[in-house]
Amino acid sequence: MGIAEAARLMGQLLTDPSSATGAAAAGLTEPVSLEARVLADLWDLVMGAAAGKKATPYQRPWTTTPKRATRRVKPAVRMTKD
Repeated sequence: MGIAEAARLMGQLLTDPSSATGAAAAGLTEPVSLEARVLADLWDLVMGAAAGKKATPYQRPWTTTPKRATRRVKPAVRMTKD
């Protein structure tokens, strides 16, 4: 296997979220296929129609959790001259 073929295969692997490498590169917590995404949406539609407002959405591993905001400190010296 040459370097060009390895680079093409790695590119395919990185764009596929159902592989562990592609999921890690996309920032997902676990690999997920397109079929799993469609089934989760279908589950939400069916449960929303059946339970109404009490329905809870299916937990999706591909949603990122919001990160805590970091505290920013003002610089002691002005950066620009006025």
